[in-house]
Amino acid sequence: MLLERYRKVPLILKYQASISEAIEAAQLGLFHAAVSTLFPVIEGIIREMAGSRGVNLGQGTSKLADEVDAMIAHDRTKGFGGSDERITMLEIFRDFLKSTLLVRTASFTGARDLNRHGVLHGVFVNFGHEANFYILISILDLLTFIMTFRTSGISVLAPDWTEEAQALARYYRALQVISATGRKVGART
Repeated sequence: MLLERYRKVPLILKYQASISEAIEAAQLGLFHAAVSTLFPVIEGIIREMAGSRGVNLGQGTSKLADEVDAMIAHDRTKGFGGSDERITMLEIFRDFLKSTLLVRTASFTGARDLNRHGVLHGVFVNFGHEANFYILISILDLLTFIMTFRTSGISVLAPDWTEEAQALARYYRALQVISATGRKVGART
């Protein structure tokens, strides 16, 4: 995805450096860094999607779910041929945005402190879980998948297993080895 989608799909490309660094941090076991890096990426991509339609979501996050609703409406009504599966994925994402990621921190009841406001405003400190990283990367993949259909002309099938992809996989495995061999400063015991 890093090589064949994140750096080629319009609106995602702009965030490739941050995405790459979040993935590297995760491979090193630095899940606080990985999670906190992906929140503004996801928010930025949703804002870019709105901007591509000429819509300014303004300050704050209250209108981010509205953009997901617009994505759902686009797939339903614009003759785009949106499949029920894509629409369902977007509806689940929208509901997760409203109930967990963007809910007011005081009202948050979710697991592992995965709440945008709690994380980025320093209210929550125990959000650095591997599961949180994979939830956010899955959201990124969903947004990339939707944009692949709409703007890129790239196949939505799995990317090829190229020499470059193999080299990146070796690099990530090396980072995992580094992470496993040394205790990080400040790490919990």
